[in-house]
Amino acid sequence: MPEENFINSVISSFDLPAFTSKYITHKLFGVASIGLKNAIKRINKNKEVLKIEKFDKEDCIEYISQHIYENLKWATNVSFRDAQKAKYLDDIFIELDLYIAPLKLKIDLQEKIDKISISDLLCDTEKNIILLGQPGAGKTTSVKKIFLELLSKEKDIYHTFAFPLVIRLKDLEYNRKDNGLILFRAILNTLGIFYSFETNLDSLAREKILVHVFKDFIERLDVLLIFDGFDEISDFKLRDEIIRNLRIITNSLLNSKYILTSRSADYDLHIENSTEYEICPLTENQIQEFIQNWLKNDVQSNKLLKQLKVSPYWDTTMRPLTLAHLCALYERNNSIPEKPKSVYKKIIQLLLEDWSNQRSIKRQSRYANFLIDRKMEFLARFAFELTVEYEKIAFNKNILNVIYSSICKDFSLPREDGKDVVKEIESHNGLILQTGLDNFEFAHKSLLEYLVAEYISRLPLMIKELDALLKIPNELAIWISISSNPNLTYYELVLSILKKECVNSSFLKSFLSRMKIEKPDFKPNLLFALTNIYLVNILAEKLTELSQEYNDEEIFEIYEEDIHEERHIIKKYEEEKEYFNECITLAIAFNELPSFKESLKDLQSYYKQSTITLGRKSSKKILENWGNVYLLTTFRKNYITQGIKIVLPEKIYLVEKFMI
Repeated sequence: MPEENFINSVISSFDLPAFTSKYITHKLFGVASIGLKNAIKRINKNKEVLKIEKFDKEDCIEYISQHIYENLKWATNVSFRDAQKAKYLDDIFIELDLYIAPLKLKIDLQEKIDKISISDLLCDTEKNIILLGQPGAGKTTSVKKIFLELLSKEKDIYHTFAFPLVIRLKDLEYNRKDNGLILFRAILNTLGIFYSFETNLDSLAREKILVHVFKDFIERLDVLLIFDGFDEISDFKLRDEIIRNLRIITNSLLNSKYILTSRSADYDLHIENSTEYEICPLTENQIQEFIQNWLKNDVQSNKLLKQLKVSPYWDTTMRPLTLAHLCALYERNNSIPEKPKSVYKKIIQLLLEDWSNQRSIKRQSRYANFLIDRKMEFLARFAFELTVEYEKIAFNKNILNVIYSSICKDFSLPREDGKDVVKEIESHNGLILQTGLDNFEFAHKSLLEYLVAEYISRLPLMIKELDALLKIPNELAIWISISSNPNLTYYELVLSILKKECVNSSFLKSFLSRMKIEKPDFKPNLLFALTNIYLVNILAEKLTELSQEYNDEEIFEIYEEDIHEERHIIKKYEEEKEYFNECITLAIAFNELPSFKESLKDLQSYYKQSTITLGRKSSKKILENWGNVYLLTTFRKNYITQGIKIVLPEKIYLVEKFMI
């Protein structure tokens, strides 16, 4: 069914005339109109200072009915570019949890903030509601659900309100004629009330009059106002005006109430008579429920969930936005991308730009030329410094200041604005979050690792500081994956830079495990075979060295004699032996790749031809001008370690480096 027909079929199932006749009644507007007329009479007692251009009960009812109908289209469906078709909101909606206070207000990181279900939101407070969340957390989806539930009067709390009214703040435009009261005008116009002031009236007098009208009319309607997208206001003057309007409105409502949604970073104020909530990340159970709701197929849902759990980007599924896009990709292709790098790029692009573009939202930067591509470069540089210097995903204000001070000049950013720059990044894309008064963190570890790899890939020269490289095994595996030439990158890293240091016990297993997950596009090439053989060789050597420290009889004697002071030595030995065996198993797994087998054939072919002496010109032709090559010795060697037989190809074992 075409998307428009689908939406219309859902809307037609809602009996709008019945709702109107029951809740948007002549009686309701009769009472409100009396209040409005009395207010106007008092205001215009001496002379006409406020003119109501148009007011009729029938017109008001028609305006509200039309408003509800138009917003049914907005509320009933969820759609975006990656999805094959729109989804009915009720089909995919899951109950989100809410923190009863924003995370950024935590003084102590260990502080626990209580949670409630979003279904209990309107019951939890009698005040106006500020609903906060990170990009893609589900703020708009949540108020869509509240809008629909209020129309259906599913819960007792919804009988408190006659009807909902939605103001999408991104649609408002700054206009001097509004005299700083744009939100009042937007609400009254939506209700069918159009007005004008006597021209000589000052702004303060106009404000007092409009507040008087607002109280006497809106309050009698028992309306739930939904102000969606405070963060989506691109005009800073307009944003300040709306804040001022909200402060006035919040003290003008008693029977009516409003909900304001905003990204957490954009809402850095306090409005009286309001309560702030923040949407929690999805739990594993919620993720599972979301997938099942989306795919409507238990077999496919379990398959996708299993694939996501073992993927390196499982941590990104805690946001409904990214999870929905992954579900849409799976639904379209019956699988998620085989290469994780494709998903990293897609999610980062989605958060940096695509999601705002799809919703026609333009987010302004307070800093000249700090556009999307520059934000990406800044994030990558910041991620690298944080990972290498501090080995953390989270950071406090002091770390922020140190890193920011060292890189801000390269991005033409003010030296004293570190916290504000991070706040803008959180607001625009949510890749960094504020988790306490002076604490921040990257939202997803997998994306942090990808950003570090991106930074390394853009460097003009490869980093050669071993201490730095040995701290980032996962990032280097991703770097090889996103490299334009994974064979050469793998070769240069292992054989030219790390060399035998790569067997470092905190590096190699993580590096090889992540390489297995990332699945770099290795092509048949001598360098791939050489690198992998080299890794197996040095691991085998390491195992041999370990076995020479203690033979089996010595180990047995220590256990028999129960020599406690030496047991820790044996434990360390056994742990190291197990570690290197696991690394060998991971390295040998690459030998099963078709590209390795082809590479090995090329290497063997080269070796058979290579009767040349060092430096002869013919070697350049055979090796196609690769810079560094390795001449293999002419003997074969096997290692047997803990039941694993390592059989290296004939005439291929130890290597000696030389330059062509």
